Amino acid sequence: MYDCNFNKQPTETALKTESPGTTRGPLGASDRAVGGVHQVALLTHVDLVCPETAQDVTNVYKSRVVQAAINRAAALLGVSTSYIVPVKNYSSELDVDHNTDVLLLNAVDHILQYADLYFLDNSPPPDCETP
Repeated sequence: MYDCNFNKQPTETALKTESPGTTRGPLGASDRAVGGVHQVALLTHVDLVCPETAQDVTNVYKSRVVQAAINRAAALLGVSTSYIVPVKNYSSELDVDHNTDVLLLNAVDHILQYADLYFLDNSPPPDCETP
C-alpha cells in the first residue's frame, strides 16, 4: 500500500509517495503490483490541498483540486484512479468527526475488498467430487 500526501511548500505542492521498504520519491515499475496483490494508495491530508475540503470533508469527492491530486497520484504510480483513496488525517483535532471517520472507513473497506479479491483469485479450486 502506498501513502501519497501533499506537503505545502512555498512555491508548489509536492507529491510524495511512501511504500513499505522503499524511499520517498517516484516509484519504478518494480514497486507496483507485487505477486498479484492489488495496490491501493491513500491520498492523505486532502484538507491541506483544498480549502473547501478543509472546511467540509464531505466535499472531498466534489473537489476539482482533490480530483486533480488523485489523477496525479494515479499517473505517478501507474494505476487507475479507482486505486487512489482520499482520506483526511486526524493530525490536530481533539474531537472525533463522523465525516472524517466515514472517509477512513471507506479506505479500510477499499483495502479489505482488494484483499478479498486476492484470496478469491489465489485460493485453490474446490474439490470436485462426484457422489
